[in-house]
Amino acid sequence: MSLQDQHSCALEILKDIDAFCRKNGIRYSIAYGTLLGAVRHKGFIPWDDDIDLLMPREDYDRFIAEYSSPRYKFLCRENSEDVFIAFGRVVDIEKTRYVTSAPWHSRKVKSGIWVDIFPLDYVPDDFGLYRSVFNCFASLLTQGRKCRGAHAWIARELPLKNSLKVWAH
Repeated sequence: MSLQDQHSCALEILKDIDAFCRKNGIRYSIAYGTLLGAVRHKGFIPWDDDIDLLMPREDYDRFIAEYSSPRYKFLCRENSEDVFIAFGRVVDIEKTRYVTSAPWHSRKVKSGIWVDIFPLDYVPDDFGLYRSVFNCFASLLTQGRKCRGAHAWIARELPLKNSLKVWAH
């Protein structure tokens, strides 16, 4: 599948997400490379292969609970113990099959071209409380990286070089 075909597939997923969100009053915004591409390239960054969205946490939680589509599936750790990432993805499970060396999920999970959806969490105004929350998240991030590294070590399809690269990040 060419990169242009991947872009077309991702745009179809985005159209489905957009229709669902408009119908259900769920807020979202494009983000990261998708936003940069929209501004700088009037579309995708030429080498980017996915779309990134942000949702306020309450909308993200509603999206998890309510999203359904005959063609796409929302994968996240809240709805599958075989997903290892801290955000969700709407994936095309019918038309495409995507293989990656990064251990985002177990081999039990069917995945295709995707749109990433990141929850946007509240940050307290009180600096002391903010610092406490920040330290907790920093600790969780460190532990998450260690877990992701452990998954890389046990993933049989990864060559040692890729396992080390994933573990080090």
